[in-house]
Amino acid sequence: MSWAGLANNQCVTWANLQSAVNNNVFIQIGLIPPTGIPSNREITKTDALSAVDIQSAPLAGKTNNQLVVKSNLVASAYTYYQLNHCSGGPAAWTKITPVLGTGQRYVLPSGSPVFYYYNGISQTTLPAGYNGSIQIVSGQTYCP
Repeated sequence: MSWAGLANNQCVTWANLQSAVNNNVFIQIGLIPPTGIPSNREITKTDALSAVDIQSAPLAGKTNNQLVVKSNLVASAYTYYQLNHCSGGPAAWTKITPVLGTGQRYVLPSGSPVFYYYNGISQTTLPAGYNGSIQIVSGQTYCP
């Protein structure tokens, strides 16, 4: 079942959680599901906290091995910053604050690094182009 089709009082399965990640509800931080676990198995508080970036307060009343329902899972709140690709590729998003403001340079490290700069656009909902591997380039602005 999709995340959207799940009622707030229904237990969450690994498949539901993957649907939420695929639809930009949560940022994935661990394996979904973990190796050897069927996707139709319901998840516990510990499972949820290890798989997605969520607020811990809504889970405070649950024990670590207790099953969670949809309303227990609330995405962590961040501001996301839109980045222009220096070589004309697709825009990306980061949650690393541009300390130098518009023009702050970022890099996606790899064999041939990809550079970006902050274009002044931000939002508080998780965008489709979010990339947790992008890093800030301290003291640098715009494209190299």
